[in-house]
Amino acid sequence: MEHTITIPAKAGNRDGVFPIVVSGEVFACIAASNEFEVKPDYGDRRSARKGSTWGNPGAREFKNLVFFNTTASDIDVRFFAGKADNRPNTPLSDGHIIIVTDPAESTIVAPTEGIYVLGSGAVEAITADATLYFQTLRLFPAKAVAAGILTANTGGDIYVGRSATYLPDKRATTDVDYPVVLDCPPGQRMALNRIRAKGTAGDGWFYSFI
Repeated sequence: MEHTITIPAKAGNRDGVFPIVVSGEVFACIAASNEFEVKPDYGDRRSARKGSTWGNPGAREFKNLVFFNTTASDIDVRFFAGKADNRPNTPLSDGHIIIVTDPAESTIVAPTEGIYVLGSGAVEAITADATLYFQTLRLFPAKAVAAGILTANTGGDIYVGRSATYLPDKRATTDVDYPVVLDCPPGQRMALNRIRAKGTAGDGWFYSFI
């Protein structure tokens, strides 16, 4: 069944929240005015946007969903929740696929973290280490981190992307709490050294990946 909701904007330090009682094995976002997060009753919060989908035929059924908005504006979302064979023909974008599994059958993996500070205004790889791979990568626009507290960039807008010629994601100096999230399809990984950044020297990206 398709549903249309509006997730209220973040108020102060509190994310906007929209809970809804709905059951199904599959979730698919048909349309969304911005990226948001969604949590089934048995899982964790997951980033989502238009084209995001998770679930499988015969998967554990969720009984309710909670939507979260970390932005300063309301987010309109149209989504499908139900059985897999009734899923709408929703095209995926950028290979953004999220699979929710039963935590009882999953292994908790601690994320790897690091920070990259730009040395110039040119496009730079965020790491030279060719042995690092990720399935899900979160990048926070920050120039330093101490005791878990991020220091916001000060030089201006900063960009990041999957190649030297494609840096579509931009964050301003005030966006330190709003990460860029990059996902790979299930079963696939991407080399971290493929991720490129550009901005003002001295600004950077704090990254966390699994």
